[in-house]
Amino acid sequence: ANYSDHIDGAKKIFIIDYLEIHDTFYEVAQPIRAIHEKLQDGIAIIAIQKKDKALLGRGAEFSMEKSRLYLSIDYNQASRCSRFTVVDAKSPKREGVKGAFRDIKIIGGSRFSPVDNWKFPNGEG
Repeated sequence: ANYSDHIDGAKKIFIIDYLEIHDTFYEVAQPIRAIHEKLQDGIAIIAIQKKDKALLGRGAEFSMEKSRLYLSIDYNQASRCSRFTVVDAKSPKREGVKGAFRDIKIIGGSRFSPVDNWKFPNGEG
């Protein structure tokens, strides 16, 4: 429940699969902020459940406040693969990253295999 209690500030990757909020979804910002405040040199990857075909996880824009990179993942039945979409990127290394997407296959539940290159809103890719 208190994921921030497990963050020690070390240079590590912390994976939270998944951050669960039941009723007042806007409160998702509170545990994310607590994790953010304890990170120091680490990185946290926080999964949040979302409705099918929704771009944002439960808590919507409240879940984006502290994120440096916000990705959404959906399954595309027609192409039988999943798609990563960059919803938000703070301080990106290049312009036009928001809205970029890439199709992937998820293998064994934990390995991502790219199907194609990143496609960007400006037509690159």
